[in-house]
Parts: sequence; structure tokens; C-alpha cells
Amino acid sequence: MNTGVQSVLTKTPSNVVVEAGTDITMECSSSSVRDIEWFHDATEVAGFWCTARDPHYTAKSTENGCNLIALGRYNVQGLYRCYDKRYNFGEAVAIVIGKFKSSVTLLL
Repeated sequence: MNTGVQSVLTKTPSNVVVEAGTDITMECSSSSVRDIEWFHDATEVAGFWCTARDPHYTAKSTENGCNLIALGRYNVQGLYRCYDKRYNFGEAVAIVIGKFKSSVTLLL
């Protein structure tokens, strides 16, 4: 018999539509497990202990979870999924509209 406390996600990410170049913040937290892991499509972008594993993202630890910030200067659209250690998960889709402005100037 399992007498351990079962965790549930108390905040999950929400679908979002943003203009190209806009940062996206997604929230995820758990009732009993602080460690949250984030994936963009099938790639881990932030691991347990709220540590960003990809330079296109930053992660901010919260009281019971981890917020993921997808930096708008990169291609950040797609499926996002957060997990806690008990494999509860929440998911959302980010849709980016418009074109990225190039910050590169070519000298001819």
C-alpha cells in the first residue's frame, strides 16, 4: 500500500499566441514536488532544480515549481510540456505570428 502523498500540478502552462520577437513565460508548479522539468517539442530545455539546459531559454524557480521563459529572439513556437518527478504533466502550444527582424547588418 502506498501511503505517500500524491502530487498534482497546481499551475500548468497555457496556450499562447505572440508576435515574433516576444518572450514567452510559461508557469508550472506542483502541490508536493518542487522539481519541474520542461520540454519544447521532444527536447529537454530545463531540467529538475529549474536549470535551463538550452541558451534559448531561462528558468526561474518559484515556491513550488519552475517558470520557463522562452526568449523571443529565437524560434520558440511549438509544444511545451512540464513534468514533476511523479510524471504528472501539463502542456501548451506557443504560436508565433510575424517575421523576425534581423539584427545583422551587411556591409557591402
